[in-house]
Amino acid sequence: MFWKYTVFESKLLLGNWKNWLLGIALILFFPLYFLYYSQIDIIDIREQKNNEVDDFMAVLDALPSSLRKTDEGKEIYNNLTQQSSLHNAQRFALWKNKDFDEYFDNGIKLNELRLEMHERDNKGIHPDYVIPISEIQKEMALLQYYKDHDLPIIQDPYAASNYMPVALQLLSGVLFFCSFY
Repeated sequence: MFWKYTVFESKLLLGNWKNWLLGIALILFFPLYFLYYSQIDIIDIREQKNNEVDDFMAVLDALPSSLRKTDEGKEIYNNLTQQSSLHNAQRFALWKNKDFDEYFDNGIKLNELRLEMHERDNKGIHPDYVIPISEIQKEMALLQYYKDHDLPIIQDPYAASNYMPVALQLLSGVLFFCSFY
C-alpha cells in the first residue's frame, strides 16, 4: 500500500511542469549566483580609506592658490586640512584594530566637515571630487548606528560575507512566486 502511494505521488510530482521548472531553477540558481558573487571585487575598509586619502590629497593639490589667499579660502583650506587629519586618524584607528569608537567619532566629524563644505558650495574643489550629500548622510547614519549599538567593524570582507542568507532570501522569493502559479 505504501509503495503504491509513493509511486502515485512520484508520478504526480514528475508529471507537473511547474515542479520541473522549479527543479531546474534550483539547479541553475546556486551555480549562477556563486559565479556572480565570486566575481564581485570586494574592497576591504582599509583599502577604501587609503583610496579616499589618495583622492583627498588630489583635492588639496588642486585647490587654487589664489583662493588660499582670501579669508574664505583660508577657511576652506582649514576645513580641508581638518578633513585630511580625520582621514588619517581613521586609517590609524583601523590599523590599531582596537578602538573603533575613535574611528566612528572621526568619521562623524569628517562627514560634518564635508557637509560644511557643501554649505560653502564646495568652492575651489573639482566636481569629480565632490561627495554627494546623500552619500554623506548615509555614511553618517551608518557610523552612528555602529557607534550606538557598539558594533565592531569586520575588516575581512570574506568573513563578513553573507552568501547563504542572501541566497536563501532570494530563493524564498522564487518559491513564493512559483507557489502562486
